[in-house]
Amino acid sequence: MRVLVLNADYTFLNIINIKKALRFIQAGKVVVERTTEELIKTVSGTIPTPLVVRFIKFVRRMFKHGVRWAKKRVLIRDNNTCMYCGSVQGKMTVDHIIPTSRGGKGVWENTVCCCGTCNAKKADKTPREAGLALKTKPIQPTVSEYLMKRLFNEEARAMLDAYFKTF
Repeated sequence: MRVLVLNADYTFLNIINIKKALRFIQAGKVVVERTTEELIKTVSGTIPTPLVVRFIKFVRRMFKHGVRWAKKRVLIRDNNTCMYCGSVQGKMTVDHIIPTSRGGKGVWENTVCCCGTCNAKKADKTPREAGLALKTKPIQPTVSEYLMKRLFNEEARAMLDAYFKTF
């Protein structure tokens, strides 16, 4: 079972497993905002299973530092969407805007998610030479931006929607 974690100001922080959530509850670091009907046996007794917890004190998030570059992280940053045609179909690859054969580096600003068709069309050319245009300019995400993209998937959206429908 997974537990949605909110900051003291009710902003999304993370999704964690039940064991970690119980440790936070035991330590008095979080308040349980929503529970399920299932019960968990603990040393101190039986408690309802937490579904959403909120930190009592505000947790600072890392906004300044960037994420180290990796091909897998480029695909996450670009939501597995081709940055040339917008396709989400098929296997995605990482394309170097300035090809490595022409001195292009494996850095955030020079790599984008690309479908097989566009990658074959571009080959060893620049986007202008291949007649392609980027949908968005690639940038290096901050740690928090990257984590939000990586963690804020369908599961997190469903949990947040269920939580906020009660208000």
